[in-house]
Amino acid sequence: MKPRRDITLGEMQDECKRVKGLCVDGCEFVDVCPNRCDVETRPSKWELSDPPRFNEAQMAFLRGCYGIGIVGIMRSGDGSRTHFFTKFETVGWLKDSEIPLEIGETLDLAELLGKENNEKQ
Repeated sequence: MKPRRDITLGEMQDECKRVKGLCVDGCEFVDVCPNRCDVETRPSKWELSDPPRFNEAQMAFLRGCYGIGIVGIMRSGDGSRTHFFTKFETVGWLKDSEIPLEIGETLDLAELLGKENNEKQ
């Protein structure tokens, strides 16, 4: 068996599905499974998909911002405002913005929108 630190969550989930969620000796990870006795939280029930960070409306808003010359946005240090900036200056801010950024986080719109375009191709 692989060392515990080298086992991925997906591998545990696949193995749990293979043995139909039954904690049996045939399960490769029975000794390291953190939830093997809990029917609701065993690996076969884990949600491992990675949901998109921004919804369609937020992405449309960010594309529009980029289209008028805004290259990045940043959440203020106290988290109350989202600042919008061009290459040269901050051009405005929104209070309690719906854009999901961590406090102090800066988002490069060219990088974000470039990734979006690459994923669609």
